[in-house]
Amino acid sequence: MSLEAILLHAANAIVLLAFLFKDILWLRLIMVVSSVFMIGYGRFTDQDLLAGWEVLFLAINAYHIAVLFKEREPLKLQGKLGEIHKQVFHEFSERDFLKLWNFGQDRVYEGNIIVRQGEAPEYLLFIVDGHAKVVRGRKTIVALNSFDFIAEMSFLTGQAA
Repeated sequence: MSLEAILLHAANAIVLLAFLFKDILWLRLIMVVSSVFMIGYGRFTDQDLLAGWEVLFLAINAYHIAVLFKEREPLKLQGKLGEIHKQVFHEFSERDFLKLWNFGQDRVYEGNIIVRQGEAPEYLLFIVDGHAKVVRGRKTIVALNSFDFIAEMSFLTGQAA
């Protein structure tokens, strides 16, 4: 069997192997190896266009491999965020919690009405520091503290608070 045939069959066998993996990182790693064989095949058979395409595939896979390694790096939340994750959002991975957290905005409500009775809040509200009261008339229904949500059911259902 010629070297060209060995390179071609090896590349295709490696592609077949790659498709057996569920984990996208392993699939991409193995596809890089396949691309190396295909580049060799393209060069030995004077198929520069084929080799060029394989270089592009290799570069794309290498980039995504780097991204996947970065995403899989351990993340350790510190301070208040670590405490919030541990106490309230422990079902989320630290990375997923951080993605969710970064969708939010910091707002300060001092002595203001946050949600009026009969209205649905526009945002999901979460107390990071401080406290609030749910008041109907002059009666306090419930006291809320740090790490509590405000009117979360109204927000989720769109129903008035």
